Amino acid sequence: MLNIISIAWIYVVLLMAMTETSIVAGIMTFVMYCVVPLSILLYLMRSSQRKHTKAQRIAAMQQRISAEHKKDTEFHSE
Repeated sequence: MLNIISIAWIYVVLLMAMTETSIVAGIMTFVMYCVVPLSILLYLMRSSQRKHTKAQRIAAMQQRISAEHKKDTEFHSE
């Protein structure tokens, strides 16, 4: 859903930028109304996804370490 809204906003701002009187004004309109706000918004909206992915990676690493430790313990006890 967020991707669709982002694409629609990019389209709207691109059309706004194309109607500006100069190329510099069009570029500034696009950057200030589209690039900056969308980058901040997408960064904030995806922070929970990044936290979830990081937690999954940490859990997988802990499982792997505990499995290796268990294997080493069994090897040394024999």
